[in-house]
Amino acid sequence: MKRTTRLPPAPFPQVEPDPLLLARLCEIEGVGAIEAVDARPHLIRFDHADKTWLMRGLPGNQTVDQVRRRHRFLADGSAEGLVPAPFTGKAVGEVAGGLYEIVGWVPGRPWMHNNRLMLAGHSLHRPLPPGAGSLAALAAHVAALHSASEDMVRSGLPVIDVAEFQREKRREWTELRDRIRDSRVQTVHIGRWLSASERVVFASRDVLASVDFFRESPLVVIHGDLWPTHVVESQKGVRLVDWNRAHVSSPLIDVAQMIGRFAGWGAATFEEVVEPYNAVRPLTAEERRLLPVFGALDLALETGYMLAEAYIADIDQTSLYAEAARSGAGQMLTSLESIGWSMRKTNQDSREIRREARDRARALREPGRKPQPKSLSSRRPKQ
Repeated sequence: MKRTTRLPPAPFPQVEPDPLLLARLCEIEGVGAIEAVDARPHLIRFDHADKTWLMRGLPGNQTVDQVRRRHRFLADGSAEGLVPAPFTGKAVGEVAGGLYEIVGWVPGRPWMHNNRLMLAGHSLHRPLPPGAGSLAALAAHVAALHSASEDMVRSGLPVIDVAEFQREKRREWTELRDRIRDSRVQTVHIGRWLSASERVVFASRDVLASVDFFRESPLVVIHGDLWPTHVVESQKGVRLVDWNRAHVSSPLIDVAQMIGRFAGWGAATFEEVVEPYNAVRPLTAEERRLLPVFGALDLALETGYMLAEAYIADIDQTSLYAEAARSGAGQMLTSLESIGWSMRKTNQDSREIRREARDRARALREPGRKPQPKSLSSRRPKQ
């Protein structure tokens, strides 16, 4: 008898759909085959007019008008087969405590499909390396979306330029840092995050402020929240779901998320994402050089959220959910610390880079000899 060392994912328990959403759904004539999706009461799959649809409860931080604007983009992009189509009838409405939307059901299997990583019906977002070749397929799909979005109807989507993106990330990071500090929780992971994230957040401001080409660089529609739980794979390829944060911005935001939020930041992952993306929608040398800055900003914030979920949230610290959160936070923290070197290189001149390369080569030849620090000039500056 063959022994296995890992248990398969536990089956999802049967749950009833959210009663408030169900009441709205039953107002539509001709609805059938109603069921909650993957033990999530706020996700309801149903059949209507020979098609399968998904009703999804939305957070209360959006308005009906904002959702309708996003649906106009989805309606245009669905013709390209890139995004789910909005419902043919009433695709958005209000329900007690928030909103709901109805979009086309995307068949396939999510990359992260395990109810042990869920709490209160919501998945835990954390890195999960996909299978061989899957990340390249995702990068090509995202590149096709970015390229096609330049000709789609997108006037209703929020527009966030690079400067505003940096300011917003810094504001969110500041609030998160203060929240973690005020909790008085002290762990090695939190200490490392406070140090590493502060360096990259403040350094990103200087780097992006000195770059002029972003003012002329075209903006595209981005997903804005790429995680393994938002990727569905079938025989027809990969598709993206949960377009809740779609907006018009720099394509580097999506590209950086594909690198840092899946397999972790590193040279191999960088090439696995950038090369197939570049084959569909070419990136300039300047965009490739600045990718670590976008990745560092994203990792600084998302690692902090993961740490807050793992150590500060009011959950059972012995549960599998808490264990998965701590593991995910450790993975992302390693990426955040490793990306600091790549990000620092964006602000170094060629002489400094060559000097460090010589020092590393000398250290390899002479293991007992440490690289010499950069000498300081004794000349006084001219008055």
